Amino acid sequence: MSSSQTVSLGDAAKALGGALGQGAKLGVGLLDSIKLPLPRRVCCDCEIPTPCWEPQPIGDVTTRACPGNKATLRVHVRNCGSSPRTVTVEAVDKTVSASPASVTIGPYEDATLVLGREVPGDAGEGERWTSVVWVRGCRVHYLRWTVRVAAACTSCCDEVEVDDCPDLVHHWYDHFYCERPCPHQG
Repeated sequence: MSSSQTVSLGDAAKALGGALGQGAKLGVGLLDSIKLPLPRRVCCDCEIPTPCWEPQPIGDVTTRACPGNKATLRVHVRNCGSSPRTVTVEAVDKTVSASPASVTIGPYEDATLVLGREVPGDAGEGERWTSVVWVRGCRVHYLRWTVRVAAACTSCCDEVEVDDCPDLVHHWYDHFYCERPCPHQG
């Protein structure tokens, strides 16, 4: 005589679920035993730059000069675009002179604009004057220029480089309404 055993559909599902569960536990245990290095952040410059509508910062410059001397700041502007443009330089402090105050720079050429400030002969050591300097070309740039009175005579001329380039690359952090080429040139 043969014996026949019947299994309900529910029991078969439980058995299959148990086998799958054991396989999943085994797989997770195997993956946990493998020690992989964590992915490193591969990013050259992860900081979001100044928004397109804001002036672009150049930095802070401190020039030391003796009493009775003239502090000088040379602003070397490079036009890295394919069309000529007029670049102007202006200091908020009106005691700062600019020579020339405006220059037309051809495509891929450069020019130097010179700022100067006379240091009074009776100025005391440590006195200082700070002015925001605006450089307007394809884009608007700014820097803070501080003239500080020094006790011993030092080089009283500093230089700063400005790459005045159209922004032709659209980044993930850009706003759709920003003009990409030179928005301030007509």
